[in-house]
Amino acid sequence: MCYRKKSLLIHPDKTKNPAAPDAFDRLQKAHSALMDEKKREYLDECIADARRLLIREHKYNLDSPELKTEEFKKEWRKMTVTVLLEEEARRRRQAKAKLQEEGRERRKEEEELEARKRKRDQDKAWEDTRDDRIGSWRDFQKGHKKDGDKKKKKKMKTDAATSKDNANDDESTTAPPPLTTTIAALHDQIQRFLAESHPADSLLAAVQKQTRVTLDVFAAALDSFPLENLSLSYNGGKDCLVMLVLFLASSSNKSLISIPAIYALPPDPFPEVEEFVAWSARHYHLDIVKYTTDPPRATIRSVFADYLAQHPAVRAIFVGTRRTDPHGARLTHQDYTDSGWPQFLRYHPVIEWHYTEIWAFIRHLGLHYCSLYDQGYTSLGGTADTRPNPKLLRPGTEADAGADQSRYRPAYELTDDLEERLGRN
Repeated sequence: MCYRKKSLLIHPDKTKNPAAPDAFDRLQKAHSALMDEKKREYLDECIADARRLLIREHKYNLDSPELKTEEFKKEWRKMTVTVLLEEEARRRRQAKAKLQEEGRERRKEEEELEARKRKRDQDKAWEDTRDDRIGSWRDFQKGHKKDGDKKKKKKMKTDAATSKDNANDDESTTAPPPLTTTIAALHDQIQRFLAESHPADSLLAAVQKQTRVTLDVFAAALDSFPLENLSLSYNGGKDCLVMLVLFLASSSNKSLISIPAIYALPPDPFPEVEEFVAWSARHYHLDIVKYTTDPPRATIRSVFADYLAQHPAVRAIFVGTRRTDPHGARLTHQDYTDSGWPQFLRYHPVIEWHYTEIWAFIRHLGLHYCSLYDQGYTSLGGTADTRPNPKLLRPGTEADAGADQSRYRPAYELTDDLEERLGRN
């Protein structure tokens, strides 16, 4: 009804205003976009993003009276335009990257055709010189072998042995083991854990069940995609750690040199988290690409778009989201990204794990984890919005009693999933 009224007011046949045709055309396009379910969903998402960015920028909460003011609504409209423009720019970058990838594929096909042609030419040349080769072989049989061949072979053998000795001398004793060694060790460790006997109603029995489900998710992913199409989102948190270890344990029959990964860090990361991510990258051979989020300039959505634009081969990404995380309530083990996001398949291998199961797995297997968890932190973000969980405050101490983190119990002593994020603003 609103569209009909406005369209009648600015219809070129109803008014002599010279700007009427252009205004009418714009109104028609806007109406068509709003009536398109997919476009409307995308616009709603951008509008919601703009509101969230403003709330975060002004440090409001959902009950702040400022959200109802005309000034905020005006800012909201401006921010929505900014978000839409950035999304369009990002879409064009992705389209450009896709065209470049298609160009690379065409060049690859042309190179393969050229290689086959060279092979045919070589085969023909080989056949054409057949008589000469047979003659040379007969001469060899008669004892007309060229002088120096034995010495040459002996020298090559000596050189190879020397190179091997030099390689052994250069190997650093402090370097982490090769990825294949790490994968084999983790695979064996997980298999031994799954073979353990625990009471059916015990925590470790539940962890064994979750482990088997997660391994099945990885097996399905590795059957569906070649390795070059897969990547991993890693931020050094406990959930990502469990996901990473089980992914490696699932890859024992794969030829891996490194693990492609994206690390979307907050604008104010903890040094302890940075140190643990660096340790993980070295120990688990992660090929990490780091992006700093800084809304509205750089959001989680935008950094994934940039990552995929730079790595167009990636089609699926493993994400360490759990059911009780924000936006985790409706996820399954695999979901395509929502409308308005860069398109890729998200695998959620640990989506059904409970908080206590995560910690039971880490501690039972003796995995190294970020030191902040021993200081009462249960969910890690940036320094501005993360503090130790108040539920872990030791009896007889005050939450604001200086910087001594020993007044908090370690993260693994928390038992309720719903209390995990009480330390996050």
